[in-house]
Amino acid sequence: MAIWSRMPNEPSQRGGGPVLSPPQNANVSLGSLLVPERLSIWAWVLGYTAILTSLSVLRSELWLTTGFDLGLYEQGLWQLVHQGLRAATTYTGQPILAEGGSWILILLAPLYALGGTGLLFALQSFFLGLGYLLIRRIGSTIKVPAGTSHLIGVIYLLYPTLIGANLFDFHPTTLAVPLLFGIISAALENRRATFAVLLLLCFSIQASVVTPLIAVGIVLLLLQRPVWGFGTVGLALVGVWTDTHALLPILADVHMSIWSAMVPSGVPLAVSPTALGHSMTQLRTWEYLMWIGGPSALVLLTGRPGKHLTWALPAVAVIAANLLSTSPANTSPFSYPTLMALPFLFTAILGMQTARPTPAGRYRTACLVLPVLALAAFFWHDWRISWSALPPNTDALLTATALIPARAPVVVQNFSAPDVSDRAKVWLPAAAAIRALPKGTYILLDNRFSLRFSSPGDLHALSVRVAADKETKVAFSSNGVRLYELLAALPQPSHPV
Repeated sequence: MAIWSRMPNEPSQRGGGPVLSPPQNANVSLGSLLVPERLSIWAWVLGYTAILTSLSVLRSELWLTTGFDLGLYEQGLWQLVHQGLRAATTYTGQPILAEGGSWILILLAPLYALGGTGLLFALQSFFLGLGYLLIRRIGSTIKVPAGTSHLIGVIYLLYPTLIGANLFDFHPTTLAVPLLFGIISAALENRRATFAVLLLLCFSIQASVVTPLIAVGIVLLLLQRPVWGFGTVGLALVGVWTDTHALLPILADVHMSIWSAMVPSGVPLAVSPTALGHSMTQLRTWEYLMWIGGPSALVLLTGRPGKHLTWALPAVAVIAANLLSTSPANTSPFSYPTLMALPFLFTAILGMQTARPTPAGRYRTACLVLPVLALAAFFWHDWRISWSALPPNTDALLTATALIPARAPVVVQNFSAPDVSDRAKVWLPAAAAIRALPKGTYILLDNRFSLRFSSPGDLHALSVRVAADKETKVAFSSNGVRLYELLAALPQPSHPV
């Protein structure tokens, strides 16, 4: 598929007159794939979905996932299917709905039961790929030339932040991206009902969407649309209050403050006026900002500020909240918390191109060079980090995993967790090293390898404790990989590590 081709509404290079086509500001329809013009747009979405789903499945099959997040959501979905809303995952001790109030998980649970992790990866990639199509629609609405919208959409698909978050296990937050794009599109097209429905649907994805949604209300106020602005802020506050004070406590016995929903984890309860200033003196802050803005720098620098630049405000709010967080996940440019900034960032980029004609070939090529180089740097970084975390004993791990009975309680390291999360009780070494373990528990440990997310101290303490227990059976041992079976309950250690 060519990176660039002449759009239907561009003038012919051979004849003297223009090609007959729909007007430039006609909305890009999401309709039938049988229409060639629509199929050419959907091909980018479907191609992105196919490639990223394949990469996600490959990483999972090679034991390269970080394990904790994917295992957490897998076990949470299994609990929803088999034990109901209130069942607590053994990863956190709370129901899975406590992970930000993600009601969409209730709908995803039967899909997980039907298609497993692969279907979750495909759904995540498809939802993120829809951003290209919605960029085309927004560009058409604000009268950006079709060729320019296509270029910006391709930059979006190549964005390291997008691809990094897509490959980083599975998170329901990623499903909010097309909803946020849809909210922007509905606001620009004055579709009030669609706007309200999409806004409320965002709270089925994650309660934390309240931060960018309040910023959306402020944007609409700045654009002199007071009814839309105050309505958006009101609906956002009603939505987050309903999530945190009505639905979660009643249906899942989970209690969450509005503050904890509005700000990322790790943000102090009383943010000092100098907190953001201090963050700006840190090297990680500038690395974060470079990865977010760098791939689109040329498009930004050559754009012309206008009223649509105001849509960058929600992106700034999301990025600032992440920078104030002490959680490494929030300040990683390749992690899912940053994704909610992208719809607003790319809308602002589109808005800066409204007065520019369809870009010439050299400009298009130059604009694509930066994201391609950034993407290459990301994959080099990912290859260097991930392959160093590849367990050297995968054959032995696969054999040992196959010996674990279905539904048996199990203790595993992070990289093995997604393979055994379809059961009620799964513990990581840090939790297992300080607690009593029931009879019939299987403990799978690779003593020659410790992923950076598993403390060697926890592994050692657990290994010593299990080896000293006379009621423990070695069910499998090969090449440093050992599978233990507890023939009797293993008591809690008298001196926890």
